[in-house]
Amino acid sequence: MKIAYSLHPIIHHFNRGIHFYIKNLLENLLRLKEETEFHIFFLQEEIREINLPEKVHLHKFKYHWKKLPYGFQWLWEFTLLPWEIERIKAEIVHSLDLSTYPFLPCKRVTTVHDLIPFLFPTFLSSKKEFWKYRIRLFSLKLADAVIAISKNTASDLTKHLGIPPSKIKVIPYGIGSVFRPLEKDLAKAYILERFQLKGKFILFVGAISPNKNLGRLIEAFSLLRHSDIRVQLVICASLKEPFYTYLSKKAKNLDISSYIKWLGSLTQEDLLYLYNCCELFIYPSLYEGFGLPPLEAMACGAPVIVSNTSSLPEVVGDAGILVNPYDPKEIFLAMKKVLKNRSLREELKEKSLKRAKLFSWEKTARLTLEVYKNLIKI
Repeated sequence: MKIAYSLHPIIHHFNRGIHFYIKNLLENLLRLKEETEFHIFFLQEEIREINLPEKVHLHKFKYHWKKLPYGFQWLWEFTLLPWEIERIKAEIVHSLDLSTYPFLPCKRVTTVHDLIPFLFPTFLSSKKEFWKYRIRLFSLKLADAVIAISKNTASDLTKHLGIPPSKIKVIPYGIGSVFRPLEKDLAKAYILERFQLKGKFILFVGAISPNKNLGRLIEAFSLLRHSDIRVQLVICASLKEPFYTYLSKKAKNLDISSYIKWLGSLTQEDLLYLYNCCELFIYPSLYEGFGLPPLEAMACGAPVIVSNTSSLPEVVGDAGILVNPYDPKEIFLAMKKVLKNRSLREELKEKSLKRAKLFSWEKTARLTLEVYKNLIKI
């Protein structure tokens, strides 16, 4: 069996869910030791941004995606890449970023990570981005199989785009082995030296984008700081995004800037220690295709509070506390409840560790391989 992948979405999602998805998927597919060839097509600058497994066939195009005029980006997806894939006689093309390339004499698989661009078009930076995602979503109808990373995403695909349930396979993300419980004193010593961070803190990990709902989280944290709780809020997210300025001003207006620590984007190793040291992990997102950070936190034994919307309830299960993300007071009360109740924190920790064991990248790879095999039989 010969499978082809296009790597160019990595450049737009580096260090986020899709980056870990392709890396861990390929590594674990190779570990299954099936008689399968994996061919990866990528543009010139992309190979520096991901450590790919050795036993894959790499096909490098000497173009810089970011420097290509917009029309030529479509030329790459609809002509150059399909021509190369046909040349190697691939039996399946697996698209990892919604695109389903036309004019291919082989089966097509597409992974859908979320429908945020469709459901929340105001989150996009321009009309050009809006129409780009519209075209990609429309191309899903060409796919022979669609992999949804959660039941919620699968439901959205059928409800909003009319994709038949029979064509959709739900295959969740896994959890990296790096995320695990550590000895508490060791973890605290690390974050003290690395970030000069000491004392109790609440942790958020993710992007600074409207769907992450950080504005209401800051409002809820303000209520917490003005109660009898003395704790910091640590936010791990890229500070280069425009929304950061708005959030920073909001914290200043609420007079809580000095209690919020912005750490920027961090490595998995850094996050491991922060997950192990936080009093609780908070993720009040308005919409998630899956929600990887809460699962990482759970694998480290952190108590978690997440939104009661989209895919988050199915990821967290009964191991976390669910809140209405549109109500800052409810978020505040949930945080206060966990911080005030040590026995509740211990109970959530045990449930988190148990729940996280249900997710693995080996399982993700095995289920994905089944999709490939079933298509080849058809």
